[in-house]
Amino acid sequence: MAAAAAALAIIYGTAHTIQFGAVTVTFPSDKFCKSYMDQDGLNKVQTVAANQSRFYAGNGFIVACGMANCGHVHVTGSEGLAFKWDDDTHLKIVAYGTKGGKGASKASGSYTWVDK
Repeated sequence: MAAAAAALAIIYGTAHTIQFGAVTVTFPSDKFCKSYMDQDGLNKVQTVAANQSRFYAGNGFIVACGMANCGHVHVTGSEGLAFKWDDDTHLKIVAYGTKGGKGASKASGSYTWVDK
């Protein structure tokens, strides 16, 4: 039950940190969570956290909101989340992105990233 409450706190934007097993996941802010996180996104984050080995979903490294060497995971066909591992137990969600648009470049994985 506590895990469900923690997930809802992320989705409703009343928290920006969640624990998945031994991995602490930190999002940019409560506002970011409220604006961009839903159950599908949280499921993708949990998948990345479950790997605990700096998993990059086969998508290579990108630059998201000025932060280099980020991995990214697709949430939908045109939306994704950029992330970076601080170490094997601390995962940082860096940004939410949409394919194309202003700011999209090859270095960004062709996404326009936002972190607010």
